[in-house]
Amino acid sequence: MLSETATWDNNFRHLQHYVATYLSFDLAQHNRLYPWVHEQRLLGMRATMTAERRVRLQRIGFLFTTDPVALSAQAWDLHYAELARLIALDREFVPNKRGASRHLFRWVAKQKILMRTGELSATRTAMLRALSPQLFRTRRLAKSTDSVHIVVVAGP
Repeated sequence: MLSETATWDNNFRHLQHYVATYLSFDLAQHNRLYPWVHEQRLLGMRATMTAERRVRLQRIGFLFTTDPVALSAQAWDLHYAELARLIALDREFVPNKRGASRHLFRWVAKQKILMRTGELSATRTAMLRALSPQLFRTRRLAKSTDSVHIVVVAGP
């Protein structure tokens, strides 16, 4: 049987791996880490967590909140930062359905849909287009008498 400290350290390492893989702290309720993560959020919000643990969690970007809007914004920021990192390494980078970038591939596909439907904020749309004009390019369609239609097309 592991000590409480060893169990906490083990869960922390698993959380680090999860975040590195899925670029999110938002775990599904069936994930075995979910109860532990939820407990850490509550302990942090109540200020009943040790300072050392709080600092360790903060260093990996952990938020002490259960607010879904804040957690969603954090997940977006993590995905964007990872995409920016990979594009900085290779300007021609395109996420792939398979391999290490598959979660990023799904996120990019979702952002393209949100852009196309007008559901992604203008700020985030501009950030993505500035980051990778090729990946998030637009094509203007024929002008109608009352508006210009913009369609987001898939990257190369």
